[in-house]
Amino acid sequence: MAKSVGRIWERVARSQRGFTLAELLVVGGMVVGLAAVILPNVGQFTGEGEGGAPATEVARVQAAVDAYGADANNTVTAATGWTNDLLTGGGGIDLTGYLRLPGSATDTADRYCWGSDGTVRQESTDASPSCP
Repeated sequence: MAKSVGRIWERVARSQRGFTLAELLVVGGMVVGLAAVILPNVGQFTGEGEGGAPATEVARVQAAVDAYGADANNTVTAATGWTNDLLTGGGGIDLTGYLRLPGSATDTADRYCWGSDGTVRQESTDASPSCP
């Protein structure tokens, strides 16, 4: 019995072959080639969303001020200064109900100012430091 198990084990051991060096080199080359193609393309998109975030936020604030003005018979009080506190009357008007901020945020990421015509300006992109 022990001899027959030993013979069977020898046959199994002989029939199981590993990968040859050539096969390993081919697979390794394919992995390196794929990495060379994929990594530069992934890198170009890193941080791309950060550039669009301020433009998106100012568009949302502008829409909120426009809606507020429409509900207030097309009158908007000019801002009293740069503010990021738009939900509790910062800057002169309360945009609660007009502006939804992500999560539990109560302040916008940037500071804003607007004139009596309702045009919103974003502090980080505005060349003029005065408000309104």
